[in-house]
Amino acid sequence: MKKIFLMAVAAMLLAAPATQAQKINGEELNATLAKSDAEIQDVKKNGKSATWVKRAQTIYGAISAPTKGLYTPGMVETLLKPTMGDPAGQGEAAIRTGAAQAYNYAWVDVYLQGGQVVAWTQTREVRPNLYEEFVAAVNKAQELDPKAAAKLKGVMGDIVNFYKQEGNVNYDAAQYRKAADGYIKAYSLMENPAYGAATDPALLYNAGYLLVVDGNTNPESFVLAEQVLRKALENGYSDEQGGAFYYLFHSCYGQAQQAEGEAKAALLQKAKAALTEGIEKYPTNENIISSFLGLYMSEPSVGDASELIGMIESAVARDPQSVEMWSSLALANYQMKNFEAAIAAGQKAAELAPDSFDSNYRQGIFFAAQGDWLLEEINKRNYTRQSDYDADLALSNNAYRGAVPWLEKAFEIDPTNRSVVETLKVICFRLRDEEGMMDKYNKYNTLLKQM
Repeated sequence: MKKIFLMAVAAMLLAAPATQAQKINGEELNATLAKSDAEIQDVKKNGKSATWVKRAQTIYGAISAPTKGLYTPGMVETLLKPTMGDPAGQGEAAIRTGAAQAYNYAWVDVYLQGGQVVAWTQTREVRPNLYEEFVAAVNKAQELDPKAAAKLKGVMGDIVNFYKQEGNVNYDAAQYRKAADGYIKAYSLMENPAYGAATDPALLYNAGYLLVVDGNTNPESFVLAEQVLRKALENGYSDEQGGAFYYLFHSCYGQAQQAEGEAKAALLQKAKAALTEGIEKYPTNENIISSFLGLYMSEPSVGDASELIGMIESAVARDPQSVEMWSSLALANYQMKNFEAAIAAGQKAAELAPDSFDSNYRQGIFFAAQGDWLLEEINKRNYTRQSDYDADLALSNNAYRGAVPWLEKAFEIDPTNRSVVETLKVICFRLRDEEGMMDKYNKYNTLLKQM
């Protein structure tokens, strides 16, 4: 996830002394809001843009009050009491980064690790629907006076940053639905003319990703995930990996698992369409390729894997000098257990990038996987002739033998990679009766012990 970081404000360090610890007075905040409510009921004041600008500022104060003074990363535990007062309770909690100490305040739960605040989640609001009231106040101020946008710019920047932070800290607190809500609100506020700066569709991508995660336990989140991910793409979001299409697929597929009949069929086609657009734009995305193959295997009604191979082959034809395209073709065939085709495509990728660790390592893995598969087939058969068994075993060993030079080249490129050394050790031991293989086994076994 692309996390939206906020700058810590140095002034926060200048907290009030312990004898003046911050107290959140809900009655006082509600009284201030009630005064604003009365002002907009006054016929004269209701028609003034300034009344609504002031109301927006008042509402923002009520929205931000429960977490005012908190900041992360870097806020140390010793500043909590001067800022927040004594907690009503404390204990342990599981958050995204592991076990944390939880301080439970009247309005917020604060999580600490290593003596520092790492996250929090607000548990109470001063009153319901303050976000909606804030938006209404901003819109009314501009309706009455288009020039009010300039007066609102400051509070708009503050509230956007507030909801970005709500996304960040709730993400770290593993409150994924709340985090998504924060990012969505921040983006929606950016769309208002009073914000006066460019929107950031990464906020919508963050929200969509988190809603997909939340959908695993709350399937209704998949619907909103689809909506915000489509909006992110419509508003120009892109990344190097094509993650938005991968999560868009999961948002549609997650909905399909809750549907039946024609509704399910339509959602499966939407899921496939997300992958299709994704593979066209990001043909080297391994997650998209794997998801495509998984979809074909679990839902035969959407088509078969030859469609995917055809799409990648078309991409290769358009750019035959692309190492990434040949690698994707090799990977797709490998995952389908088309080992000969995988090895052929992998050979092309390695020819185009002879000094690439990935090209050499993957080619070694393709050969090794072919050897494993042939060995599994041997174990399934009941042989009546030794010669047949020996012939099949020779095919398997040939595949293992083919893996060795590729893996050794990968080792030369990156001698610190444990996976390469471990794989070479296993293969060389299997081929230990062949000339030179026992020496190789001893070499890689020794190296592995040293790692």
